[in-house]
Amino acid sequence: IQKRALVLHLRSQSCCIDLVERETLNGVDLILDVDSAVLYFPLTSLPTQVEALKSRLNELSWRYRNLLLILESYPTSQAYAAQPTEDDDAEKPNMFSPPVIKAVKKLRRDLLISEACQVKRESTKVTFAFAQSVFEAAVFARLYGNRIERRSATEWGRREWLREEVDD
Repeated sequence: IQKRALVLHLRSQSCCIDLVERETLNGVDLILDVDSAVLYFPLTSLPTQVEALKSRLNELSWRYRNLLLILESYPTSQAYAAQPTEDDDAEKPNMFSPPVIKAVKKLRRDLLISEACQVKRESTKVTFAFAQSVFEAAVFARLYGNRIERRSATEWGRREWLREEVDD
């Protein structure tokens, strides 16, 4: 909800995602179905928070079978502004610096090690996406939802269960 621009794009005609607010999402940003969730994470924070993100993904792997990690490779301020600012049109800095690329490689490697050590559930698939704009971040969530829905054996429908709070 704090990332107003992201919420507006998710609800837009392009994405048509119906959002339901809950008290807690237990470590994820969007829950798509009982087995699938989406996380948003700022790419520029990855070098300093790679261990925390790895631990979070390891923990979530026991709750979900499909995780989409959308790495926000745009200035974080763009996700919070409901209206585009003049700075949004300015030339964007290169978010893929050597420390960021190194951190992405480390995260992928560490997730494989966690899987081998049975810290991460082996059957959980973590998919990486690199969004270069707030709109792309919303579209990736939509496309991932479409993909999960096609794989799902059950009819998605209104998913009223999302409105219910569930204790761990």
